[in-house]
Amino acid sequence: MKRLSILLLLLCSATATYAKPKPLKKLTVTVDAAGFERKNPIASLDMNVYEFDGKTISVKQITDSGTEPCTSQIEDYDGKKTLYWRINGNMEADATLSFVVEITPEQPLSEPVMQAKIEKEGTIVLTRKGTPILAYNTRMSRLPHGVDPAYSRNGYIHPAWSPSGYILTDVSPEDHAHHYGFWNPWTSVDYDGEHYDLWNIGDKTGTVLLDSVVRTSAGDLFADLLVTHKHIIFQKQQERTYVNVDNIVTITPKKRVTILNELLDVRAWDNGEGIFVWDFISDQAPATDLPVVLSAYRYGGFCWRANPEFDNDNVRMLSSEGKGRKEIDATKARWIVTTADTEQGAKSVLMMSYPENHAYPEPLRVWDSGKVMVNYAPSKFEDWTMEPGQNYRLKYRVVTSDREITATEAERLWTEFACPVKVTVK
Repeated sequence: MKRLSILLLLLCSATATYAKPKPLKKLTVTVDAAGFERKNPIASLDMNVYEFDGKTISVKQITDSGTEPCTSQIEDYDGKKTLYWRINGNMEADATLSFVVEITPEQPLSEPVMQAKIEKEGTIVLTRKGTPILAYNTRMSRLPHGVDPAYSRNGYIHPAWSPSGYILTDVSPEDHAHHYGFWNPWTSVDYDGEHYDLWNIGDKTGTVLLDSVVRTSAGDLFADLLVTHKHIIFQKQQERTYVNVDNIVTITPKKRVTILNELLDVRAWDNGEGIFVWDFISDQAPATDLPVVLSAYRYGGFCWRANPEFDNDNVRMLSSEGKGRKEIDATKARWIVTTADTEQGAKSVLMMSYPENHAYPEPLRVWDSGKVMVNYAPSKFEDWTMEPGQNYRLKYRVVTSDREITATEAERLWTEFACPVKVTVK
């Protein structure tokens, strides 16, 4: 049964209804690699049919010599409970493993591996064992002297780091003051008979801003932050004329109108490897009873502006379709990896698109020379209409590394994201 969640600002979300939960007893579940070779895959199990009163749940792998504990974590939000756990090591493509899920005695509290820390200036930083992964900015950005205040915004990710602490993002560079690390505005928007641009915010026709921080969570397997954004247009109103002793002044006032409500979940995982892995999951829904048309345009949507050290002479790119930097723009790809040979060694950023995304595999906008910008642009080739009363999800995964990510590794990491292992309760 579907219902509108007031808490999520009328974002449409599907919420399943269940019979009365039954007490959780020891469960035996199997995990099937589903035809793909795996490395430290994440498994998940819907727990809504079980009652466990917030008690600690453990997952153990059944081995020939007994059982081995797995890192696990329960997500309990908006009426839905999901158990996640990490399977350590490699799985062959035809492998099937068995696990025990059960309530365990209360354990002494310890510092979670994955945390979401709110800094004093309001920035939310996701960390692994105290090492920062990314920072989500809640305050309006500070701009260089002389830059139009219209370019200021919040609700973006910067810095995003590699595991060694190298900053991979840039904000408000001189050539594009409206670029903000990792961010996701729409460029070409038609609403109520008028055209707006929420990407080039210096044009002063629209912007995207943080509305509220819904929650943060921490645990040994993942940490995340859940926030709401408002996608805003500045709608022209009727001209007004003012007369004073010196002259006649005509102005056109503007009205701020929210046309899209967005629920954004940014989640970082401890996948047991020497890389950072985090998801960017955006749910967007029209905020009024009018449709929002994302008219075809060459860029717009989820985007990364790289550290300025990523430049023409030291960068190479590769897409899932085998294309390099000079060929990628205006092609479609499941994933794209960018590697730069910096003064601190090779640094890679892998961006992945999810199979259920609109226009999948999504078109890309990539600068083919100079500085680096990589953008998944689902409305690049054709209009995309967002209808009132509907929810539209876009899901991406980002991997950052202090070494080059090869095509083979990128394909494996995309498979883990797009084609998870199959879990069955015996």
